[in-house]
Amino acid sequence: MKKILALTFALVLCLSMLVACGVDVEKVEETLKEEGYTVLSVSEKDFEKYLDDEEEVEKVASILVGMKGELSLTDADFEMVVIFEYKETADAKEAFKEADEEKEEGYAVERSGKFVIAGTTEAVELVK
Repeated sequence: MKKILALTFALVLCLSMLVACGVDVEKVEETLKEEGYTVLSVSEKDFEKYLDDEEEVEKVASILVGMKGELSLTDADFEMVVIFEYKETADAKEAFKEADEEKEEGYAVERSGKFVIAGTTEAVELVK
């Protein structure tokens, strides 16, 4: 009986961890809109506009972009975040590692399961 209870508890714990590892995209989209961001869900045919190469395009399942503020030729007063959902966790890990190594001051990169979140520090903090 104790073994069954222990297995049941372990299973529930594993399932809850799997659910917690992802990003609730609908909640993120709602939060961004409430904070004054313009939110765009990128269609698969437009992935190449946000990704470096064709191989990367094949690895991504979805892209969500949020922007707020002014961006001009002389000044950049904006916040932005891009959330990439990868088809495989291993691809998300690899993309996170590369993005984290290349990030500049004022920008942040986070990973949660199959999701990589990149953008200005304030925007990334808002959605993580």
